[in-house]
Amino acid sequence: MPTTPRGLVYPSSTDDPNVPADMQALAQSIEAVWDGQPYCVTHHSTTQSLTTATMTAAAIDTDDSDVLGMHSTSTNTSRIVAPSAGLYIGTATVNFASNATGVRILTLRKNSGGVGTAGTQLGYIELSAASAIHYMQVQGVIALAASDYLELFAYQNSGGALNAQVTNFTVARFA
Repeated sequence: MPTTPRGLVYPSSTDDPNVPADMQALAQSIEAVWDGQPYCVTHHSTTQSLTTATMTAAAIDTDDSDVLGMHSTSTNTSRIVAPSAGLYIGTATVNFASNATGVRILTLRKNSGGVGTAGTQLGYIELSAASAIHYMQVQGVIALAASDYLELFAYQNSGGALNAQVTNFTVARFA
């Protein structure tokens, strides 16, 4: 895999898609070059039922690594809060249950108050469910002030409730 000047690995556009392995490689790269910048790695331990045609804040119940208390598993659990000002990268991966109807959307938003169309959008991806892709990843880079926060939202319009699981939601300051 190619690397950034700071040594972070990332998948090439010609690599076969393997989102879980790519996310693990990114997390390991961040760990390897971490220089005291705040970061938080989270996931949700079970599936979350998404109502059709509704933008839903992702449920996050597990902190894999949270060095400065950026995420709470009891209050505003969809948020990862910046402890200090800087440039941050947010990245998230969601696994949707199989269903060939409609579209799937992921969006990362800044200071959205739990509303999937509010705040500032920094990452967005939309795919047709007919594409047979069940894992989706969204990412974005944004300047955050202390106490700004990022939230992940998921959407599907299959015509009924559909399960999804956040397999990774990571926010890290890099400058």
